[in-house]
Amino acid sequence: MAERQKSSDGRSETSELIGEPGDAPAASGTDGGALARRVGKRDEEERVTKSPDTHTDAQKSDKIATGTDTRND
Repeated sequence: MAERQKSSDGRSETSELIGEPGDAPAASGTDGGALARRVGKRDEEERVTKSPDTHTDAQKSDKIATGTDTRND
């Protein structure tokens, strides 16, 4: 494997070619948490009315309503 030759004048040719990287996102995850809020609200209602041991999953209608990507079924 060839040795990498460092620049003798100290400049970065890579950044000249591709530019400086942009800022990284501040946070990752779903857009605004609308899906989590919607499912969490329904889960709280079911825990009060049905059973404290219920587990609520996101439904396709929740994803469509919040604009989350869904695969075609």
